[in-house]
Amino acid sequence: KFSHGATIFHDAATNIIQVYPQRTISASDTLLSKEKFEQFMWEKAGARVLHYHSDQGIFVSKAFKADCDEKHQSQTFSAVGAKWQNGLAESAVKSTFWRARHFMLHAALHWSTNGSDDPSYWPQAVAYSCWIHNRLPSKDHGFSPLELLTNVKSDHGELRRARVFGCPTYVLDARLQDKHKVPKFAHRAHLGQFMGFSEETSSTAALVRHLGTQNLSTQLHCTFDEKFETVFGMLGGEDV
Repeated sequence: KFSHGATIFHDAATNIIQVYPQRTISASDTLLSKEKFEQFMWEKAGARVLHYHSDQGIFVSKAFKADCDEKHQSQTFSAVGAKWQNGLAESAVKSTFWRARHFMLHAALHWSTNGSDDPSYWPQAVAYSCWIHNRLPSKDHGFSPLELLTNVKSDHGELRRARVFGCPTYVLDARLQDKHKVPKFAHRAHLGQFMGFSEETSSTAALVRHLGTQNLSTQLHCTFDEKFETVFGMLGGEDV
């Protein structure tokens, strides 16, 4: 299902960014995102988070503070309106949001039907923007944030398979994926929309929006129309 907010985490040492879309911006959902980020840091680098610097908002809630105290994590906060106190993170987040904004505008200009220009999927655009940011080599030293975090040199194969955000995606019929037969003149695929890659499943699985139900699912057997050549005048929710 689509999310209505997100929490963004930035590691000052490696410049890595992780974003976790949330159904709500409540303390409970934010704590789930915090747990995912800490699990990510442990799995990728064997690192434990010892300190958080943030604005105030939900991060001064009793639940968030209690979780930090339980894990022996310290907290500091930027003053209201003083984003320069966390300048490195704010700059990285700004670039990430600008990239996501460009993703959404590009998709909306090329495909205005099927709800494909709906601004409510901005958390997915931001998540894909972070996915790319973490894998882009720096102009300064030639390493990506993910390489710095894991201390493993990448061949950048993941960047070579990146797709245009929001592009039409044709997903092979589930019966054919399971090697079953379908009637000769039946539809072989259904149309969806590319929303990035899932961090929780195979790194090659695309995250695809179903045009009818609006559900997001991971799909392996896909063909991508990155030039938006097949959606002009397309009717909503139809198989092709």
